Amino acid sequence: MEVSRAHPPYAMLDAAGAEVEPVTAFLRDLALGDSSPLTCRSYGYGMLWWFRLLWLLGTGWEQATESEVRVLTGWLRAAANPQRQRHRADASVAGTVNLRTGKSPLCAGHAPRTINHALPVISGFYEFHAHQGRGPVVNPVPHSAQRRRALGHRSPLEPTPVVGRARLRRRVPDRPPRSIPDRLWDELFTAMNCGRDRALLEIYVSSGARAEELVEERYDRTRSLLEHASAAAHRHPRRPPHTHHHTAAGDHTMTPFISPHLPKQAVPPPTGP
Repeated sequence: MEVSRAHPPYAMLDAAGAEVEPVTAFLRDLALGDSSPLTCRSYGYGMLWWFRLLWLLGTGWEQATESEVRVLTGWLRAAANPQRQRHRADASVAGTVNLRTGKSPLCAGHAPRTINHALPVISGFYEFHAHQGRGPVVNPVPHSAQRRRALGHRSPLEPTPVVGRARLRRRVPDRPPRSIPDRLWDELFTAMNCGRDRALLEIYVSSGARAEELVEERYDRTRSLLEHASAAAHRHPRRPPHTHHHTAAGDHTMTPFISPHLPKQAVPPPTGP
């Protein structure tokens, strides 16, 4: 639950409503290490899973072994995720593909990434207490020494080496880049009744800016995005026809709003009909 303090901003309570001090100390260390409040919240939920299992088994956190970690992993793989429950009759069934967007809904249980996130949380909890001289001698969460050696001092410019997963970790499938089908892009562009909004949308999409960059957008950066998108449209004339058409339309629509503040060559004249 959220508490009225900064370090940590969240706390975990037991069945009697008392704060679990070992978890609070771990979350406090995260908060003092400049972790975001959402990170502390996510780690707190991971610890809640772990302690609920230990309370059910009647095992203290200091006596936990790899056997309890295997039980937690098996439960997460088999249990249904209550956040995946569908309350609408027309909702897509888990595991199917949305015929309109082409995306597959989330699975009915816990995703592999969720399980792979919970195990490092528990491992970090025991590493923190081992540094303080508390807890079991051996970390109950298994790890891969080969993977740690391969990724410990790797340069980000080097390709990622292929190493085996640690035990109890799930294989995470590669996800395709997030996108929308062309027909939905055309519908969105057509539904916008303001030329300025169409131009801004096309400029942002053509520039490849991230979502966080768009949220913090200012006028001077919008001008830079326009220059980048206009130059890209002329450097890559073999882009898909609908993208080139929208970019040209976006440049033409945006001209009345920014042409008084830009050099004449920054906004090329529209081509085509």
